[in-house]
Amino acid sequence: MTRQKFRANNCCAHPMPLSTPQKQRWTREGLRPLYSVLAVWTGLAQSPVPVRPQSEMTPLIRSQALGLLENGQTRATFTALVTTNPMHAGRQLREVRVDLATPAWKGVVNVKEAEIPVLKKHAEWLAKAAKHYPKSTDFFSSRGERDDPAPPLYFEYRGLGKDAILYLGGAGLHSLQFAGVPPSEIAAIFARAMKVLKLH
Repeated sequence: MTRQKFRANNCCAHPMPLSTPQKQRWTREGLRPLYSVLAVWTGLAQSPVPVRPQSEMTPLIRSQALGLLENGQTRATFTALVTTNPMHAGRQLREVRVDLATPAWKGVVNVKEAEIPVLKKHAEWLAKAAKHYPKSTDFFSSRGERDDPAPPLYFEYRGLGKDAILYLGGAGLHSLQFAGVPPSEIAAIFARAMKVLKLH
């Protein structure tokens, strides 16, 4: 059997393609079997994330659209928000609100300001993998086993040329699929968020 090589524990390293036809999943920490991916991304029976009513949300100071991922009726809308901090007078909360929607499900994820650079870095790693191995049919995942705390969103990508698919999901979320959307678009959205929130 041919020995399979990969670099582990380095989120900036380039994953090395396999010499066998077996489908695999590459993470930022190395190689994992494909069945673990299917266990994660087919878990659509989870309950949706509750959406806070507008009346329960903290007063809004500023909002700005950051970008939209769209695949038919599946959408992920990213918005930068600046609100007052109810726990500390005179302070503000900065975050990215991600509204997720499919024909049968809706959910919301609030990404805190401190988590934005982490997700940007994960998306950039995924974009680098997609660029270096455009013909690979392996799964590339931003998910890391040692992420603590776990980020609110995970990104996965399977390169199949023009039919490449970007997956977006997280704990308690459905897996959303975006055909033909490169990971670089996610990285650009979070880079834009960092710029917008720092300007305020």
